[in-house]
This record gives sequence, structure tokens and C-alpha cells, in this order.
Amino acid sequence: MNGTRPKMQRNATGIASALTLGCALAFNTASAAAAEQSLHLHNLHTKETINVVYKRDGKYVPAGLKQINHLLRDHRRNEETQINPKTLDRLYDIGQTVKRNYPSIAIKFEIISGYRALQTNNALIAAGGSQGKDSQHTHGNAIDFRIPGVRTETSRDVAWCTGSGGVGYYKQDGFVHIDTARKRFWPANWNPAHVNCAKFK
Repeated sequence: MNGTRPKMQRNATGIASALTLGCALAFNTASAAAAEQSLHLHNLHTKETINVVYKRDGKYVPAGLKQINHLLRDHRRNEETQINPKTLDRLYDIGQTVKRNYPSIAIKFEIISGYRALQTNNALIAAGGSQGKDSQHTHGNAIDFRIPGVRTETSRDVAWCTGSGGVGYYKQDGFVHIDTARKRFWPANWNPAHVNCAKFK
């Protein structure tokens, strides 16, 4: 018996050490994943797709932002600008909220519009479009998107509940607009007061 107990103790110690190491590795992996914020984007006009980390440990990743700026460029003029990182944070928060509430859906943002050069914006207005003369798209502050498998109304409500900027709802065209300007909404026949934001917490 005296010879067996130390061996059992050594085995138990070894198992405990292995479990501790395993837990530490799992924790570190989870922490690393949580510290990285990535966006899966598909430009419907250029057919380009990226899945890129744009923020790590609370700091923006220049290489990731550069890829996003390129994908969200004005495709008509092939012109880029610096997309407001806060707009990307809004998009990320929307994706995470949808993921929590609809875990079976793979979050990929289909981009209708990102940056829009002033010349492009003016041309669209002249052609009869409803674009604003000082559109947030021309400042790199806005993104129009949809998420495959998610109703446009749901994306709209999540966008309203998770952010402090503007939310536009384009029902017939099937997309949502977000920006980092003041809190506001359109069209007028949609009333955010009726949105139950508590269900998206």
C-alpha cells in the first residue's frame, strides 16, 4: 500500500496539471478570439469577398482597414477613401447581435453601397435618384447592406437597437443603411418606437 499511494498521487497530480494546462490553453484561445473583430464582406457589384480582422485588442488593424477600404470603394470610379472605423464597429455589432439571436446563420454582409464619390452621388441625383446632396456615403461614414438568411426588417431593427447613428430601411430593395451621423431613421412610415430592443440583448 505504501508503494501504491505515491504513484496514485503522482498520477492525480499529473492529471490535474494536464487539466489546468488544457483549461489555460482553451481560455487563451477564447480570449484571443474575443479580442479579434472581423468582418465577412461581399461586394455585390464587384463580386469581391473578404473575411478580414480589422480590430485587435481594441486597436484598429491598418492592413485590415486597407482591405475593407478597397472593397467598399466607389466601384463606378474605382475610387477609395478611408471608411470610418466606427461605421465598421456598427456593422460588427449588428453581426454579433444577429449571431447571438440566430446562431444557425453564417454572418456575411452583402454590400450594396459603401463609399460614394461626390461626382457619383451628383450623377445619381441628376438621374432621378433619392440620394442626399450631402450623403454620408460621400464622407465614408455609411454602408448599405443585407445579410443572407435574415429578413430586412430584422436587420433594420437590430441596426436601430445596437447603434447611435442613422438607420434607413429600404424594404422594396431589400437592404438597410447605417451611418455614424446623428441618431435618426427613415422612411417616416417606419416607427422605431415599436421595436422591442430587449429581445436583441
